[in-house]
Amino acid sequence: MTQPNLSGQRYGDYELIRYLTAGGMADLWLARSHRFSGDLVVKKIQPRYVEMTRVVKMFIDEGRIAQALDHPNVVKVLDVGHENGTYFIAMEYIPGRDLLAVSRRGVEVGNFLPRHLAVAILAQAARGLVYAHEKSGADGTPLRV
Repeated sequence: MTQPNLSGQRYGDYELIRYLTAGGMADLWLARSHRFSGDLVVKKIQPRYVEMTRVVKMFIDEGRIAQALDHPNVVKVLDVGHENGTYFIAMEYIPGRDLLAVSRRGVEVGNFLPRHLAVAILAQAARGLVYAHEKSGADGTPLRV
């Protein structure tokens, strides 16, 4: 799918800097905002899903639930909203290389991720997942992540 060049354009409170990638139902953009310091990511639901009520509800629920999470191994969600006929989630930007791309490149060149690093990465991801799965709302009801 060809992504329009929206770099430098305003999207509500956000300035879209650079297209990053597409996910299952959304496109991710590197962005900036006067409301938050530093770079962030704006995850915009793809236009083909905007009229699908169930998908939009899942997308908004994902953002709202994620806003309740506060853990060093979970990306912070800063904002969830609707702008210019589409829905978005704004989250912190974590600079670095994509682990899948690093792993694939390692396979290509025969230089695999050292076992101790792979275990450390998996352990950190697991800590974030355990936190998210055990998290309850202010009323004590599990968030059911």
